[in-house]
Amino acid sequence: MSLGGTVSAGLCTRCAHGEIIRSSRGSTFYRCKLSDTDPRFDKYPRLPVIACPGWREKTPKKVDGQPKVEPGSG
Repeated sequence: MSLGGTVSAGLCTRCAHGEIIRSSRGSTFYRCKLSDTDPRFDKYPRLPVIACPGWREKTPKKVDGQPKVEPGSG
């Protein structure tokens, strides 16, 4: 658990297959896109995910041909 009473999503936050879903009520969910084609993966995995056979690091976003630095990443 992180500060503020929220649960860290673990690997999902940096996974190429993860998608953040925000509800109209302000809740945040992490959806696994691998679940669309592979039944081994839960659509909404139990958090935090600390190990996953499908995990692949997101490729950095680029701005004007340069890697975009995400806040808090360095």
